[in-house]
Amino acid sequence: MGNLSLIMILSFLGAYSYVGYRQRSTQENTTQYASDAVRRVNLKLLAATAVNRALNELTLAPMTRTDVTGSLEGGQFKVKINDYTSDPTLGSTQVRLVACVQNGGFRDTSFVLLQYPYFSRFAYITNNEGTIWFQSGDTIKGPAHTNGYFNMNGRPAFMSSISSAQWYTAGVSPYRSQGVGPPYFAETPNWYAPTLTFPSDVNTQRTAAATAGHSYSNATLYVQFNVDGTYQTKTSSGGAWTSHAKPTNGVVFVGPASGTSTAYTVNVQGTVKGQYTLACQGSINITGDIVYATDPRVNPASTDMLGLVARLNCALTNNVLNGDRTIMAHIMTMNTSVSSTTNFYNTQYSSLNSGTLHLYGGLAQVGRGAVGTVAGMGYLKDYQYDMRLQDFSPPSYPNATVLQQIYYWE
Repeated sequence: MGNLSLIMILSFLGAYSYVGYRQRSTQENTTQYASDAVRRVNLKLLAATAVNRALNELTLAPMTRTDVTGSLEGGQFKVKINDYTSDPTLGSTQVRLVACVQNGGFRDTSFVLLQYPYFSRFAYITNNEGTIWFQSGDTIKGPAHTNGYFNMNGRPAFMSSISSAQWYTAGVSPYRSQGVGPPYFAETPNWYAPTLTFPSDVNTQRTAAATAGHSYSNATLYVQFNVDGTYQTKTSSGGAWTSHAKPTNGVVFVGPASGTSTAYTVNVQGTVKGQYTLACQGSINITGDIVYATDPRVNPASTDMLGLVARLNCALTNNVLNGDRTIMAHIMTMNTSVSSTTNFYNTQYSSLNSGTLHLYGGLAQVGRGAVGTVAGMGYLKDYQYDMRLQDFSPPSYPNATVLQQIYYWE
């Protein structure tokens, strides 16, 4: 009996010791797992801090390409900033960040790809709306932005994202309004968005044309795009046309070889085949319809694309009573004046009812010009975004200086 009791006691002690060991082991493992989990979380926070530090450096000095290093809560990081892709005429258009972080025995690497977005990524963008109004009947299909605030009369419709860098009345209304509204927003607006600085010249396009494009120094030039991919020019309304093959890089520039004179005018219309950018160190007049040989609304595989870039203004001319106008292009104007008769405007916006302006592509202008009036004169606006411009742009098109994140991978 005594031996049996001793065996039972020893067995109990052995089992108790084993249970205690398992409990201690489980507690130790749980503590280790918790510690590792905390370190992994700290590692992610450290990576986010490293990326933010690099982004701050790029904000203060956009052309910086030096490593960014630092430490936080016992961890260390280094971020390499490198050009990722380049356009020879634009300089760097994409920047890659590689963030390497370490905390204890744990390491991690994150990759961020940033891009200076082309202005063609917007269906509609202005630096200042001035006193021009969106009105009932206007429809914007594509991303819209202003560095100022919008003026809304009645119920215009915005079918994609809309943003502004300012409020009309802080804390009350982000846009100036009149008439029966409110506007229709298909997506939640983003007010107080970042300001996107406009370029102030067409030097990039001039350089591109001199490199592998075509340049013209005529004070007045007429341009007719042809369905076969060529284009024609003449120097007066009654002059003879001269045919030209599409330039290697698709860039056609009108203006001086150097200098800042803006005494140049291009008159353009026609059917575009291929990728072109027509830039002028002066003004552009759209004298008739501009369409693509292959309509991307019918055939999304279309590769036809046009950019119109004017240092001053782009005007709609030769308008007719109750006549619609179709323009397939992304248009950019840089005139710093905020007036109804500058930037992109209709020469008869207040004197002729011209139907509807169908713009398929996009519009970027420093100061907003008038296409129509609240009184019913001019054009109603039917602006539709060319979705291909999310991924592609006309050749050597102007780009913004604010970096936009393309992807974040870790």
